[in-house]
Amino acid sequence: MKLSLRRTGLANDELQSLKDMPRLLILHLCFGLEGETLHFQCGGFHKLKKLHLDHLLNLNSILVDSGALNSLEYLCLKRLFKLKTIPVGIQHLKNLKLVEIICMPTEFEERIVPIAEQQHWILQ
Repeated sequence: MKLSLRRTGLANDELQSLKDMPRLLILHLCFGLEGETLHFQCGGFHKLKKLHLDHLLNLNSILVDSGALNSLEYLCLKRLFKLKTIPVGIQHLKNLKLVEIICMPTEFEERIVPIAEQQHWILQ
């Protein structure tokens, strides 16, 4: 039900092997992603409710396809120092109730404020 991966050296392709775990509700990735992009593809992680992304050193973009992460209610973005904007496709997460942003770079904060003001529908 809960999987925490730390210092794994996991590639995005390898992460896709987890997307069909039938009872996975909570996923925590910390220090372990090798790639620059984290792509959640359509049909993956059906029951996932909580996603914690913490201190992924190379991560500079997150992509969420329509039909991915259908049950996600909570997203935590923490110490993702190369991430400069909100995940592309976040508007597809219809059940998302809370996005927690902790210790993010100033550039991320500077970009998210205008998005919140001008395109609030993305964050709503």
